[in-house]
Amino acid sequence: MRQDRRARYTIAMDRSPSAQHGRPDFRAGQPDDRAPRPPDLHRARQIGADRTTTWLLRTGPRSVDDLCSVYIFGGNPMQDGLSAPVIGPSAILPRGYLWQTPIWYLLAAGALALSHWPPTWFRVTAAVGLLGAMIVLLFALNAITTHAFAADHAGVRLGLPAGSRRRGRKRRGAKYLPWQQIERVRIAPKPYGARVELMLGPNASLALRGFRHSALWAAWRWVLLMIPFWYLLRPTALTSPLDGPPRYRVNVRGLSVDELRTKLRAVAPPDVAVAVLVRKR
Repeated sequence: MRQDRRARYTIAMDRSPSAQHGRPDFRAGQPDDRAPRPPDLHRARQIGADRTTTWLLRTGPRSVDDLCSVYIFGGNPMQDGLSAPVIGPSAILPRGYLWQTPIWYLLAAGALALSHWPPTWFRVTAAVGLLGAMIVLLFALNAITTHAFAADHAGVRLGLPAGSRRRGRKRRGAKYLPWQQIERVRIAPKPYGARVELMLGPNASLALRGFRHSALWAAWRWVLLMIPFWYLLRPTALTSPLDGPPRYRVNVRGLSVDELRTKLRAVAPPDVAVAVLVRKR
């Protein structure tokens, strides 16, 4: 008798105690429950997502970027360092980009004022509506929260997470500041949390200190931002240093001044000063 090598069904005999007492059960083509099964990857990912969501709900309200970063990179946030959200558009837009909003509004309002049609009441209503839209846009951009600040015993990382899908190679680029090139850290209280300024030392590299452009070249760079989508070719304000003295500014949300000072002091070397600015009354 010729045997078919491509047989799709097999006959398995049930060797359970019930079958040994005279009640055999022949199951054709059904898998054995006692045989090991391959792992269900979809179920494993679902369990991981459920645990991540449960952890975020227990620890309080956080941003969507926190959920994405935890789910993409796996595990919990940094245990040996500090990881905090950054408020404002500094992590996604270049410095000075928001100043274009009132300029475009003034251009639109001027065009409406100089026009003789449509009627006056319509132009006034359009100008007021544009003003309200501009205010809402500015408030929305300043309320953006991005997971773009992290610090450990080696240094400070500024920039979007590695798994970010935002357009623009320079926008996705992060700036890493070793503690050896940071002279001191200044923390100032703010209504949204705290403002952290990383002051670079005199021996910091030129790549971190940045190039000093002339006033004319700086104005030209600002004018170039008026071109649509030109901001995709510029680094963000978070990764661009400020002058006099060279420093990086981070607006941290959700952490008080005392919490930031304690956590930064735990990861910073002893020769790096961590100071809190107090307003004089």
